[in-house]
Amino acid sequence: MAALDEARLQLQPGRVLRVLLGIGDALLQVAQIAQVAHRLARLLAEQALDVLMQRFKIGIGVRETIYTLRTKLTRGRFTAVFLLQVMEALSATTIDLDETLVDLAS
Repeated sequence: MAALDEARLQLQPGRVLRVLLGIGDALLQVAQIAQVAHRLARLLAEQALDVLMQRFKIGIGVRETIYTLRTKLTRGRFTAVFLLQVMEALSATTIDLDETLVDLAS
């Protein structure tokens, strides 16, 4: 009998509503945090593209806009010349193919 009374107490509509509202608030907070993280990631990506554009222009004398850089990189397909230009702009001298091939296999 005590278990039945306890079950009725737990299923009171007011209590259920408060629990649901609490869950809703928590989900809203998670969504807001995710939105802030997404905005921060986009901002950092834009800043990285801006740095790459400046290094292209100053470092190797190639003029690229942020738009063309973003298009080439997000498309994921570009020429070997562009790859070498990016490596030169970033002062990269090697590519670790073992690690790259492992990433592609995953």
